[in-house]
Amino acid sequence: MTADAKAATDDWTAAGAYPVAPGVHRVTLPLPTDGLRAVNVYVVEDDGGLVLIDSGWALEQARTALTSALGALGAGLGDVRSLPGDTADSEAPDRWLTPHQEIGVRARTLTAIATPGHTRGHMVFRVPVVLAEKTTDIADLR
Repeated sequence: MTADAKAATDDWTAAGAYPVAPGVHRVTLPLPTDGLRAVNVYVVEDDGGLVLIDSGWALEQARTALTSALGALGAGLGDVRSLPGDTADSEAPDRWLTPHQEIGVRARTLTAIATPGHTRGHMVFRVPVVLAEKTTDIADLR
């Protein structure tokens, strides 16, 4: 078991970039609350840059953790090209995603799937990936 895999199983709040599927990485960013201590952000590699699904909270410690995790992937904040449907933008509800809306990110198509109950506009994304020459789906929670 690699150190990254061990950290991913021991403490899901541990800082770092963890592979989920080819070209998809989970990045843990800190939250300043006692109950929920971290949020999972997903980095999807795409032609010409990275797609960041969820962006965490606008906190200096989260920015530092994100910068470090992207660095571990050989990238930086300047490589992020898209942040589809960030629900933190509650001032602009007309820009929220709709169920089954497809978001083209060059080499991939993400499909928004409504998962009501957590927060207004809560979505998961269906991301097709190839595992062992078989296409399957992963969903990463927003």
